[in-house]
Amino acid sequence: MAISSKPTVSEINVELGRASNALFNIGGSLERQLAEKPSGAIWLSDFIGKSWVKINKTVTNFSVFDDSQYTASASMKFHNGVLTRESGGGTNNTTVVENNLSAATYKIVTTSLTPNQSSPNHSNGVLRQMSDSTGLGMTAKFNENNDCVWTGDLQIFVNGILKHTVALRVEVTTDGSSGEPT
Repeated sequence: MAISSKPTVSEINVELGRASNALFNIGGSLERQLAEKPSGAIWLSDFIGKSWVKINKTVTNFSVFDDSQYTASASMKFHNGVLTRESGGGTNNTTVVENNLSAATYKIVTTSLTPNQSSPNHSNGVLRQMSDSTGLGMTAKFNENNDCVWTGDLQIFVNGILKHTVALRVEVTTDGSSGEPT
């Protein structure tokens, strides 16, 4: 959460992931990092608008897909603040959380799934550390009637407060129109 236009010591402490009444040293290392003032005089006004965790809020969607004649496979992974396309086509790798990863957590929550299909392998709605790795992948095979679309949200939290959501999509379909391989 960005520091308000009238910063207080307790607000800065909370932004740094501390208790609001924790010991505060305006010239301390973490305080200077947050204020982006590595040296010289530092004032409470230097904290206005600053956030300990930088989130790339231009990232609002991330998808992977595969449409293949016999076997379609698409997967993505979220690890250390980065969404990565592992297989299939789709969005290029994207950094969502840019710094101070230890101060942020995330959840991946399923929002919809093609009926009668199993969800990609992930812990739905479990709060995780940025250093945890979550992979989402699906495969569809010709003649198995298992084409699938899964959608979900990647939710980024800072100090337990939802700060950003990225819509996720994994889609796999098979054509098989010319018959099975021989």
